Amino acid sequence: MIISKKFIKDKVLEVISNIPFLEFLKEVAGVGIVTYRVCIPESKVTYIGVGEEEIEGKI
Repeated sequence: MIISKKFIKDKVLEVISNIPFLEFLKEVAGVGIVTYRVCIPESKVTYIGVGEEEIEGKI
């Protein structure tokens, strides 16, 4: 995975609008996830539940 050295706001908004991101958020909220963190360089995601439980996974 190649990570851009620049943050391109217009491109970010375009990418987010072209993927089912809102559906993803609704699904994770529906199972009790209130926060998630993605670390692209480490290919890792951390989901945090309503009771502050954490689940880590690979991306």
